[in-house]
Amino acid sequence: MRKVLAIAGVFIAFAIGLVLDALVLISAIYLAKITELFFDLKIATLLKQNNKTALFKLSILKWLCIFLVLLCSLFISNITLLLLLLAALFILVTLGFTLFQTIQFNGLQGMLLNVLPLSSSALVFSLYFNIPRYVLGQADQKAILGVFTISSFILMGALVFVNTLMQSRLHALSRDLVSRHMDKFIKSAVSAFLFVAAVYALLQFFRLDFFSIPFWQVHNNLNTENPQFNRIYQLVLLMSWGPLLFSFANYFLIVQQKYKSLLVLSSFNALISLVLCSYAFDYAGFEGLMWVVNLSGLVQFFVVIMLCWHKRETA
Repeated sequence: MRKVLAIAGVFIAFAIGLVLDALVLISAIYLAKITELFFDLKIATLLKQNNKTALFKLSILKWLCIFLVLLCSLFISNITLLLLLLAALFILVTLGFTLFQTIQFNGLQGMLLNVLPLSSSALVFSLYFNIPRYVLGQADQKAILGVFTISSFILMGALVFVNTLMQSRLHALSRDLVSRHMDKFIKSAVSAFLFVAAVYALLQFFRLDFFSIPFWQVHNNLNTENPQFNRIYQLVLLMSWGPLLFSFANYFLIVQQKYKSLLVLSSFNALISLVLCSYAFDYAGFEGLMWVVNLSGLVQFFVVIMLCWHKRETA
């Protein structure tokens, strides 16, 4: 009976689309609703089976699908495309959920529980790093946004150096922590911190004319159009310690395998920073915006230090 009604619905949607001269839109609406119906049928089956755990997971997945499409609506203005995306998500999630119920993925599930929070934390750091871009874009400050973007490329290079160093030391740091050689762990941590400080010091050389003049020449001497542009370039390099500390600190939660704590802390920090940065830019301009970004990195650093200190006390 459901199949008959579904097929009848196709013809009804087709007819309404022709009458309203919106065939594609009406078809997309029908497809989204009919796939949601199949999603709800799966939920109804779980209700009959009294499978509370699976029911809870599937309900959460349904709302995540809707939330994901809402996020996509910030970048996609085509309502038809969004409805088709929602329908595709409903189908994929329903089929995927059924597959995971029939096949045991114990090893894979354990790996995903570790990898997903870790990869999500990397995404959150990327969002944190780009907060000034979002704020400047929302404020329609295209010129300042452009200068910030090209200036932050230098900082991105510095972050690559820091990440490379920390990744090369993860095994040694983890070994010292597990074996409770806290003196070695602290010594390695201090050594890594000094490297980050050296990277920050090297960044400041790019503020000198010897490096800044070629930089602006490569970018068509934009600084000659507006003296403020050079000020922005200088601020991005001067106030780069926050992102460096943020990235550096995160590795110590990775060493402790506190992946979920890392994700929660980074997400909360980035969300608060985004809100505060918007207010800071309105009241204190670009300099206020950069101060909030850097203080956010400092907060991340100190919170991680306290967690590591607690680990030392309990070791």
